[in-house]
Amino acid sequence: MDIIYRWPAVLSALLLLSGCNSFPFSQGPAKSPDLAPASLPEYIPGEYFVFNNKTVHTVSEREKELVVWKTNTGLTKTALTNFLIPDLEWQSKSRSSKGSTTAPHNALWPLKTGNRASVPFQQTITKSDGSAPTEITRNWQCEVEGTERTSVQAGTFDAYRISCLRNSPSSGRFRARKTFYYAPSVGHYILVEEQHKYRGNKRKELSAYGFNTTYLSSRDERDLKRLLQKTLDKNPDGKAGSWTSRNGLVTAMLVPVSSYRSPTGQSCRKYRSIYSVGGRIGHKHERNLCKDRNKGLWVALLSQ
Repeated sequence: MDIIYRWPAVLSALLLLSGCNSFPFSQGPAKSPDLAPASLPEYIPGEYFVFNNKTVHTVSEREKELVVWKTNTGLTKTALTNFLIPDLEWQSKSRSSKGSTTAPHNALWPLKTGNRASVPFQQTITKSDGSAPTEITRNWQCEVEGTERTSVQAGTFDAYRISCLRNSPSSGRFRARKTFYYAPSVGHYILVEEQHKYRGNKRKELSAYGFNTTYLSSRDERDLKRLLQKTLDKNPDGKAGSWTSRNGLVTAMLVPVSSYRSPTGQSCRKYRSIYSVGGRIGHKHERNLCKDRNKGLWVALLSQ
């Protein structure tokens, strides 16, 4: 397989061995970024998003406007690609939920400053202990308030700020507000700030994101592994190997960063990987592999 070069801008950044997602702040008042109207997220199975509360959300399945998510905590949920609408179904070890809405699946989208939408939602929560289900009805009023450059653990991104407010249906008094910061370059929200009248406040920010290769077809996964072995065998430090899935949705770039010897004398290399999923470039990751003297393959040390 020949080495193919793609993404000139990304390759240049990788070859410089830099590539931070953050940007220096300018002097004076921050200027709101000028963002084009943002379409609904195009989630692809295998994409994952890690948040500062240690939860990992991975896209398991996608069919039209529906997406199935799985988390590292054992939660499975079915939702619309429009994350402003609460999850339609979810199931944990102790509870499950089913919900519905009369709002269109694309309510508020494409995102544009000033857009407004009403999101009524009915939900039934059932506990596994056999107790009576809990019925909940809520009505969220959402608005695209503007754009801003937003910093989180994963970097700094230009984002839309979307505020969803819920008041009491009887008194009209404040009950809760959720503010989402959606970054088109990531294809997901990078920050959620929650204010609740009775439950306090919460802040959840993106700390990492990328692609899980176990969601590739067996043929694609095999080809990617072959490229990794070939790249580590033949490419000098700084020279990338590139691969694209057969459906064209996923591209990987592998760049050897440094070469060294292990304490036992094995040839080892650190390499950097970065994935583009549907045109959205994810975080780079680094890993060390060493050459197995018997099999001739690059493998992870047992101590890693």
